[in-house]
Amino acid sequence: MEYRIILTKNKKRRKILYTCRTQETAINKFNEIIKNNKIIFPQRYVNYKKIIPVKYHLLLVRERLPDDKNRMIRDDAGRIVEEKIKNDKWIIIESTSFDIEETFWVYGHHPQFDRFDIKRILKEILLKDIRKKNFTTSIIVIQNKVVFQLDDDIEIVFCKNKKDAIRLHDTLMESAITSRIDKLLFMGYAGFNMSALIYEKIQEKTGWKMKHVRRPSTRH
Repeated sequence: MEYRIILTKNKKRRKILYTCRTQETAINKFNEIIKNNKIIFPQRYVNYKKIIPVKYHLLLVRERLPDDKNRMIRDDAGRIVEEKIKNDKWIIIESTSFDIEETFWVYGHHPQFDRFDIKRILKEILLKDIRKKNFTTSIIVIQNKVVFQLDDDIEIVFCKNKKDAIRLHDTLMESAITSRIDKLLFMGYAGFNMSALIYEKIQEKTGWKMKHVRRPSTRH
């Protein structure tokens, strides 16, 4: 009898995480993966030609026996439905929602191969020069971008959309409050007057046309 632990993405199989031959081993591994999944900033959106919400699930499945029946579960709408997997060879034993850590494109770094998670943003951008005398950093959201004002320079973190940018700003602020880190000015979403100044700074930094600068989302 074969057991598998599968990660799904919007109800489609993404990858097989584990395979074994006994139910006890499979359940232990399933619980271990859940326990060790320490996520700070869960991915909530992906790009499939457009930005769409994403949900991940972890499934523990085994080969179906002749008398096996699918489990009945309550869906997001509160209805009782059959829990099925597309390949009828397998039956679901356990399932749970699952989180994947989001990563971000930071201007000046490769958008695919040198991405930043929230820990790296904290270490290499937000807190890099925190020990310098008279150090201050302003953090502001504009469209899908979180902009860090560092002395005379800026760093730009691109999120998939405005909601993610606000969520990143607020998560960083919560981390700073919890850690009692001062010298950081969290300014929220840029108002009308501030927006023009920030757009100019982004254009100066990137050399992009203003139409590009003002884009409200990114594929990366």
